[in-house]
Amino acid sequence: MDLPVVIVGGGLGGLSAAIHLAAAGRRVTLLEQNERVGGKLNLIEAGGFRFDTGPSLLTMPWVLGAVLERAGARLEDELELVPLDPACRYLWPDGTRFDAWHTLPRLLAEIERLEPADVAGFLRFMAYGRRIYDAAAEPFLLTPFTGLRDMLRPRLLSDSLAIDPLRTVDHAVRAFFRSPYLRQLFNRYATYTGSSPYRAPATFNMIPYVEFSQGAYHVRGGMYRIAAALERAARRLEVEVRTCAPVTEIVVRDGRVRGVRLAGGELLGASAVIANADPRYVYGRLVPAAQRVARRLERLELSYSGFALMLGVDRAYPELAHHNIFFARDYRQEFAAIVDRRVPYPDPTIYVCAPSVTDAQLAPPGMLN
Repeated sequence: MDLPVVIVGGGLGGLSAAIHLAAAGRRVTLLEQNERVGGKLNLIEAGGFRFDTGPSLLTMPWVLGAVLERAGARLEDELELVPLDPACRYLWPDGTRFDAWHTLPRLLAEIERLEPADVAGFLRFMAYGRRIYDAAAEPFLLTPFTGLRDMLRPRLLSDSLAIDPLRTVDHAVRAFFRSPYLRQLFNRYATYTGSSPYRAPATFNMIPYVEFSQGAYHVRGGMYRIAAALERAARRLEVEVRTCAPVTEIVVRDGRVRGVRLAGGELLGASAVIANADPRYVYGRLVPAAQRVARRLERLELSYSGFALMLGVDRAYPELAHHNIFFARDYRQEFAAIVDRRVPYPDPTIYVCAPSVTDAQLAPPGMLN
């Protein structure tokens, strides 16, 4: 019998890879070190509260639907998506509030309330974001890179300038908006990738275009249900899913991957190995022969982390939306502290996700998750 493809890590990438490979007829074994799959998209349940520990928002649901279809499943049968309107509520220290409505007339009225001239600026910004998205989606997001030849495709080279890589997010945002509130709001999207808007390329300005044009969604019952749906799809295709199975080594002999070694000493042969884990961890800990790569990765700057609290609150706060951003007074100084001085900022921007506002089953009655 042919050896399986072994996937190390049961996050969304690992589950997706397992589904695509199994649908193509390959034997697949997926190894997850934790008690359940999901990776960063995971779950904590306590005291009647249900907390998602990672992603709190779904955009581009058609991508998820395409993966499920590979297993003969339909997105609408597996998950109930709840459109969020507003997608987010933004609040500033001076009392200013902005609701990012998905309904265009309400959104434009909200923008006009802050700065009438920025209504036209927003529409131009969306058209600009779409141009970046259209240029980036096919060559960068939807096409695999398998070697140098792929990177030198004519379409890829011509689209490289169309994605506005030479300006920063902030530089581009300032060209469209007068309102300091809206500038801060649209600069925030750089943080989706763990980046500073004052350093990140303006390419990331496609993110607000995607969110505003395609919508933002909650998954009824909690975001972890995405991972559970993908696991069901993988098992339907006879993927062997093993949890509590930490891998300690990707075994390489004679320049080829031969399999993986588990923490208990078991050696599992493989025709190929896919590692769905942090590259530093993979090359630094799991592939002893790849120390040159590991050293190179160690020199790269990491994206920024956030400090997260899972709070079950014993009362409701009707002034909160599903997603809420409480901005710092000085966004530039906040990033200067974090990025340049590498110290916490005393007046940080705070993100409050309160999914029980939308989905009451995530918290006990009268309480807030």
